[in-house]
Amino acid sequence: MIRDFIVNVLMFCVNRDVVAFNNGSAAWSHLENPDSADIILSDVEMPVMNGFELLTRIKQKDPNKKCILMSGVHDNETTAKQLGADAFLAKPFGMNALFKIVDTFVVENN
Repeated sequence: MIRDFIVNVLMFCVNRDVVAFNNGSAAWSHLENPDSADIILSDVEMPVMNGFELLTRIKQKDPNKKCILMSGVHDNETTAKQLGADAFLAKPFGMNALFKIVDTFVVENN
């Protein structure tokens, strides 16, 4: 339910298509197409493939792809940054924090 809320809010606020997946493996399958996404927002804790593994695969394929990881475990920020995350959102976070980060990357991609 939270994922759907974030998708809807982001689609409205950044005026771009937003797609969501319920596990890291499904996200990776979609992201193997180089034109699939400008910005990736991923939770660290996901079934099948966690966010760290997804981030690692994305950065190996395209180091310039913008990746934001989020987690309720604040210590995950260090690992996320070491693996190449462009930003980290500590849960719980407010919509303003999410918008600020996403907006920064949307502006860079225009």
